[in-house]
Amino acid sequence: DPASFQDPSSAIESVLELLQLYDQEGLPSKQHRKRACQQLFQFSLQASDLLGSEKWLMKALQHASMCQAADHQETELMHETLRTLREKIELYMPGASGTD
Repeated sequence: DPASFQDPSSAIESVLELLQLYDQEGLPSKQHRKRACQQLFQFSLQASDLLGSEKWLMKALQHASMCQAADHQETELMHETLRTLREKIELYMPGASGTD
């Protein structure tokens, strides 16, 4: 139901189920996992969960590092987004952000 994705928590739950399915079925595609983590990043932002957003963007970057070049435009954009996100986290929650 497309309306259920207006609620970020429902969307997050669905994408987490998808990642579980990838694990259960042994699907190794880093590209698919990267995309799922990017979705979790976006839904976490919609839910105002900055630390969750950081976690999922870092995981997306881990998968990206295994399936595309470090200087790939999308990878560079994700790194830039992570830096900006960490600045915001530090501003609102000093010391709460993770590290690269």
